[in-house]
Amino acid sequence: MLITQASPFKVASYSLDGHKRILEGDLPANILDPTNGVVQLEPKLVDSETLADIANLTSRKSSSVCGDTYGGLLHSALQSSDHTRSVRDAVESQMTQTFPDTQTGKKLRQVAKLVRSHVQLEAERDTFFVALGGFDAHKDLTESLDANLDQVDRALAGFVEEPRS
Repeated sequence: MLITQASPFKVASYSLDGHKRILEGDLPANILDPTNGVVQLEPKLVDSETLADIANLTSRKSSSVCGDTYGGLLHSALQSSDHTRSVRDAVESQMTQTFPDTQTGKKLRQVAKLVRSHVQLEAERDTFFVALGGFDAHKDLTESLDANLDQVDRALAGFVEEPRS
């Protein structure tokens, strides 16, 4: 019954660690780069003919269900990445906390930017996926665990303080 019910909230999901099954739903998750955030086509690296071809492919309705679905998702992803990046870049100057220069610190900085821009992104409920590997230690467990937990702790310190500032 709930599966057929329309969502009462506008939702968005983001992953800083690639495509993850936990984020699967009606709309694909936004995959973000831990350092640069939103990944998008760079017009300076793609010639205008290729951009025109992509626009042509994604604007047409196809008689093929697969083709129509792929074209629609590609079109949606390109529009979403452009919008998300412009909004996320606008909040860059509002960031007040320093995040550590670690993978976890970079990822949580990107999440903090998205949290700060949730009103402009018009999402009422967001989901974020961030992972850290290296916990499967078979020797030097204490040192490995201490290093990983220290990385998480330092990154979370900036993340927790960012919305408060």
